[in-house]
Amino acid sequence: MEHDGTALLLQGDPGVGKTVLLDALAARARADGLRLLRLVGVESEQALAFSALHQLLYPLFGHLAKLPSFQSRVLEQALSLREGQAPGRFAISAAALALVQAASDELPLAVVVDDVHWIDRSSAEVLTFLTRRLEGCRAAFVMAARAKGNGFLDTTGLRVPDIGPLAPADALTLLDDRHPGLAEPARRRLLQEAEGNPLALVELPGQLTTAQRNGIEALPANLPLSSRLESVFADRFRALTPPARLALLLTALDGQRPGNLRDIRAAAAQAGPEWDDGLLEAGERIGLIRVDHLAEQITFRHPWPAPAWCTCLPAAGAEPRTGCWPRF
Repeated sequence: MEHDGTALLLQGDPGVGKTVLLDALAARARADGLRLLRLVGVESEQALAFSALHQLLYPLFGHLAKLPSFQSRVLEQALSLREGQAPGRFAISAAALALVQAASDELPLAVVVDDVHWIDRSSAEVLTFLTRRLEGCRAAFVMAARAKGNGFLDTTGLRVPDIGPLAPADALTLLDDRHPGLAEPARRRLLQEAEGNPLALVELPGQLTTAQRNGIEALPANLPLSSRLESVFADRFRALTPPARLALLLTALDGQRPGNLRDIRAAAAQAGPEWDDGLLEAGERIGLIRVDHLAEQITFRHPWPAPAWCTCLPAAGAEPRTGCWPRF
């Protein structure tokens, strides 16, 4: 009996737990007897055509003999394993689908793809083709990308659930499990600052001194960040244009007091180009700042906004919910 495959893309902000969720799904897939394929987009390989497709398909090359000879040649040429003129994109996509179908006939496939936003364009186009044509194919594709950043993957027709922050009770459970014995003032402050982001709940307490964790010393006004948390800010900052970066630099230098927007406009005008409030909109869109035009104030915020809670994410300490993988 044939069963249709399925595909979905998890979206969420950095540190919200997408990779942890994918790891849990991968473990469940193994336990259910599926063959697991892992693919991770790599920023440094984004300019290399078919680099991600090589990750995905090379483990399945033992099934090439099941394909028509022209399709096996197409894949070998696309992945630079055979000499010859580069085949067309449709031919590559159709051959990739045939290989996935052939492999899934022997054993159902679970394809777990992380950091979709870093996958090269050529591979993303083939991945889009595959996820739209899983009828009769015993394969499940579960992918993850940062919020509002699918890269070159076309999500038309895909299920795209949002992975939000932990609910308050789950955030408290995670904090107490990873950092037991925190003084109550430190505990409350960390929960407030983290806003349910699991990475923040795990990383922020480790940057405090023993006296701060024990409540002997007050926590600083701005909590220190670990290198992992700093990278969350850095990745978003690098995505901005130079004028938008200058606007945020001026904000950092001026301080986050009411009325700072007036001073920042004046400073930007002296620095060169005429001020454009649209520069701040870019920072707001990626979650780095909040702009209160009534108070004329810019404040920095954590790079983890709080979208609606997604029921796909298991509670802290709980087993992954069932139903994520199709039963073949």
